[in-house]
Amino acid sequence: MAAAESTASARVADEEAAAASGTTTSTMKGGAEAVPASSRRLPTASFKSIRAFIRTKKTQWIDFFTGVIVDRPWTVLWWTFVAFAICMGLVIAVGTKQTVPSEYEWEKPFDKFSMRRDMIRDAEDQVDAAFLPERADQTYEWYFFYDADPRNHANKCEGPLGLTNALDIQAMCEAEREIWRRDKYVDKFCFLEDGVCRTPSDSVVTLMYGEDPSTPLVEANYFTQNCPLLDQAEIDARWAMMRDDFASYNFYFDENAARRGWPCKARSLLYVGTPLAGKDEVSEWDDRQYNKIKKQLINRAHSDLIAKYNMKAAPLRSVYLDRARAGEAGRKFDVLWWNSFLEDEQFTDAVDSDFTFAIASILFVWIWLMVHTGSPVVGSASMLQILFSLPLSLFFYRVVLQLKYISIMQNLVIFVILGIGADDIFVYFDTWNGSASHEYTTVAHRMSHVYAHAAVAMGVTSATTILAFLSNLGSPFIGIVTFGVFSALLVTVNYMAVVTFFPCVVLVYDKYLMHRQYWCAPHVAKVTAPVSAALGKVGASCARACSACCVVCCASCAALYLKYEGAAMVSKGSKAAAPVGAPPGADEAPAE
Repeated sequence: MAAAESTASARVADEEAAAASGTTTSTMKGGAEAVPASSRRLPTASFKSIRAFIRTKKTQWIDFFTGVIVDRPWTVLWWTFVAFAICMGLVIAVGTKQTVPSEYEWEKPFDKFSMRRDMIRDAEDQVDAAFLPERADQTYEWYFFYDADPRNHANKCEGPLGLTNALDIQAMCEAEREIWRRDKYVDKFCFLEDGVCRTPSDSVVTLMYGEDPSTPLVEANYFTQNCPLLDQAEIDARWAMMRDDFASYNFYFDENAARRGWPCKARSLLYVGTPLAGKDEVSEWDDRQYNKIKKQLINRAHSDLIAKYNMKAAPLRSVYLDRARAGEAGRKFDVLWWNSFLEDEQFTDAVDSDFTFAIASILFVWIWLMVHTGSPVVGSASMLQILFSLPLSLFFYRVVLQLKYISIMQNLVIFVILGIGADDIFVYFDTWNGSASHEYTTVAHRMSHVYAHAAVAMGVTSATTILAFLSNLGSPFIGIVTFGVFSALLVTVNYMAVVTFFPCVVLVYDKYLMHRQYWCAPHVAKVTAPVSAALGKVGASCARACSACCVVCCASCAALYLKYEGAAMVSKGSKAAAPVGAPPGADEAPAE
């Protein structure tokens, strides 16, 4: 017992000595080990000092930057436009042409199936280059579909002939003739068999105009015939023969045609052969052969078909929303056609047409910015800043990062940045207006306080959005990756603009325009006052926006006022402002 007490006393004495010397003891298997007490407090002290250092530097940077904005707002605005002009010039110099779409954009580059497909195509190209004669490959197809009524999903139509009526067969022939009647189709683009332009064997017109389903009636001059009206009895006999062996002809007619007794749907397939004369490889998407076929054959035949059936396009409306009707009066059927050339063209036209709706989005956001800020000047400057973010982002995307891939997806970010940009504008402007409830000795003091709160809030939201977009870097698809990179750059540029350009706009507006009374203001107020009283808060916002439109009405006066007042402000330098919340015209406080 005495030994234990002496041991405990000795341990207490050691701990007191260690505490006095700045060390602590910890009992381990090997005995007691002295550890400096300061080492345990070092991380906490270090973190506190680091945070204090960062906070101090942030405050110093904010004070410096806001001081520059307050002292020289016009200079900051001027250099902002200069930087934008320089970046735009470099972007135009390197080019912003949209990348030609490719089938490989949405495929995994190292997927085993993609690699096998590429190996097969490479082998086919090598074989074709060695052995394939001119136009011996059925490379591109042009489908014709004939439907008694494509909106009738029950596949019913009027019997007993359906689409085997003689006038209907003649109308089908006239539709397909828009393709093969052309000299260039026979001379340059048709599929060759043993060096001779092959009759379209996969066409329902060929089946009906032949002596039997496999032998055309006018083989020698098939491509120059004028689609004569056939005898109905001959067509009936031919249809009866095909119905009895329907399994061999079900490609051409709907599946219920044999059981029903007459077809309600039919189709044909015409081919364009490659390689063209002087080429040794089969055409691929968007190569020179592809573009030559599209320009000299597809586009012209397509235009003639549109004119033939009197189909009309309209703004924001595809020409294919009109129905191409053919056949006997009173029982016409629909003619439809498809090929990969027109599919790509219509897709691009649809995207371009739908993109015009972005104009409506821009106008809506613009109007709402003016209503919320109560000023067309601030609202228009805000929208200008958002739109300027797009070409500035292209500068970093094309010039700095040297990324050349630009797809339709990059165009879609306009909707993203409209929302994010407007949100940042509202955050800063509302913070500025909210600071009116406090009193500050100088404008720089107020600007620093607003900047410290708004910039951090916008920075956090922008950073999370940027990280969300950068997560697309893990995608195997180039379209998704580049969309994420461009969107992240756009959000970054927008944030930099809203913390540099927009504070200058707000400061200039607050000093020179907000309390400016133009000659038309009283007249506008008479009109807007009843609206403001009737609609409450929303009406008040609209009234402020309408009243502020006097700046636009008095554009010349405003320009002269800004010119002389801006020159006076620059000459005076940084000048103290009246306390926030003071009425217009209050005496200015002494200079800081």
